[in-house]
Amino acid sequence: MAVHLVFPPPVLRGRPPHSSRSRHFLAEALLCNRPCNGVHGHGAAMELDKPGPLSADGRSSMWRMRLTFAAALILPGCEDIAREGSETMQLSIPAFAASQPIPVQFTCEGEDRSPAVEWSGPPAGTRSFALIVDDPDAPAGVFAHWGAYDIEAGARRLDEGAGNAAGAPFRQARNDFGVQRYRGPCPPRGHGVHHYRFKLFALDVAQLGIGHAPGIAELERALDGHIMASARFIATYERN
Repeated sequence: MAVHLVFPPPVLRGRPPHSSRSRHFLAEALLCNRPCNGVHGHGAAMELDKPGPLSADGRSSMWRMRLTFAAALILPGCEDIAREGSETMQLSIPAFAASQPIPVQFTCEGEDRSPAVEWSGPPAGTRSFALIVDDPDAPAGVFAHWGAYDIEAGARRLDEGAGNAAGAPFRQARNDFGVQRYRGPCPPRGHGVHHYRFKLFALDVAQLGIGHAPGIAELERALDGHIMASARFIATYERN
């Protein structure tokens, strides 16, 4: 059974509603039955249409996204929902399983080290990778923990601690803690389970050219138009 919903698309992190990042995040919020700018979604096949403003010649623009999936396949954490790009690229973290708690050594309550991350199946022509880790359950909205980019095309793994090491063979964006390195899960005590999204992007450029110490939002904007494929891995953490 299909469900047809119509409402204005939100602007996320100050970005226009037509951006791929905005469409992707809204899709996840809807399909995972989580709030996104006050909007809650439900599992089912769905289509979203938003007529844009009339242009000078009277033609209207359309913002459209279609997502179809079997409601029975929705899993906790929604790690298989709203994927961008090729479904052949796979992302894994050897130290813990998807939808499971992140071990304490990778959090602010432990060593706060970045976990090893492995991937396979990027599309032919990939020239670099970018990795973003964020928390959509933070009290003030999506909170970015790590942004790594200009990762060489031949790489298939980032070792444990790569996001904390000086002189890493890739660039790192400034996260929402204000530092250019990995910072692990550190949700408010008693705030419930938070979901941490590890998002890998295969890109068609070798370097993004976004200057010194970009923020995660700037990194996300730079990805637009260059994503060939993506994969994601979601795990959880809670502080009692």
